Amino acid sequence: DGPVRFPGSNGRYRRRGAADRAARRRDDSRRAADAAALTESVAVALGSRFGVALTAPLNIYTVGEFSARMHGVFDRVRAFDSIAVSGEVSEWSERNNAVYFTLKDSRAVLQCVAYSSRAQKFPNVGPGSAIVAQGRVRVAEWRSRYELLVESVRLTGIGELFQQYEELKERFRRLGYFDREHKLPIPAFPRVVGLVSAQGKGAEDFMTTLQERAPQVRIEFIQTRVQGLGADVEIAEALDRAARGRPDVIVLARGGGSYEDLFPFNCEPVVRAVWRCPTPIITAIGHPADHHLADEVADYVCETPSNAAQF
Repeated sequence: DGPVRFPGSNGRYRRRGAADRAARRRDDSRRAADAAALTESVAVALGSRFGVALTAPLNIYTVGEFSARMHGVFDRVRAFDSIAVSGEVSEWSERNNAVYFTLKDSRAVLQCVAYSSRAQKFPNVGPGSAIVAQGRVRVAEWRSRYELLVESVRLTGIGELFQQYEELKERFRRLGYFDREHKLPIPAFPRVVGLVSAQGKGAEDFMTTLQERAPQVRIEFIQTRVQGLGADVEIAEALDRAARGRPDVIVLARGGGSYEDLFPFNCEPVVRAVWRCPTPIITAIGHPADHHLADEVADYVCETPSNAAQF
């Protein structure tokens, strides 16, 4: 039952023996805990079968034994080997070649840790970021606490959209899409204006204001969806249709909305459609504080649809 001897290294022999004894003690503790759990299960089953209340004797564990038992529970449940958890990041810190943070929602918090070699590959996250963290559950026996050992992270919600926005913005900047030398001049006295928008308040504000100020200008309304899945492709197609009608200027407009609602105007199909359009394009999207990649590539930007009509 003794440890294996390693010739010529007494120190190695002693260290190996101590490690083996510690491992056997942990195994004995876990077997004892499993036996106690089995005894309790059998007692409950017999009580249910014969209609009598049988209770197993109360087991008393040391703190180390209890923590070892909990460690064994997590080790045996395969679902904890790879699990994804969503939440909001808080209490982000870096120390000892690892990143420590907390995931939280309205009901609970979860302690997370990631080795620095893994964390270097994470997107730009910090307190307040909404993420999905994927990893495995482990028990820190010395603290009797479970935590998520994180292997990968992806942004969700607005954080994910903002990351897409930054990546596209940098790509189109390198391609020269935003350079002023590519801007087309806006005609001083347009006779035909192509309006690309949805039927709604933004389009109504534009048409009402323009008809009051310049009733001689004809409006060609090209209707399209401006939010939701696939809206970016439909907006791009509507811009192409508007250009084929050869108006003097095109106005791409919509009323206000949430960041997610307005995000189609940050998508690649819309940016490329604005870029390739042979007709000058004015954007008038959302509220004054809103700004989009379609604005960056457009020939002129107005804060709102009404402002575009006034211009």
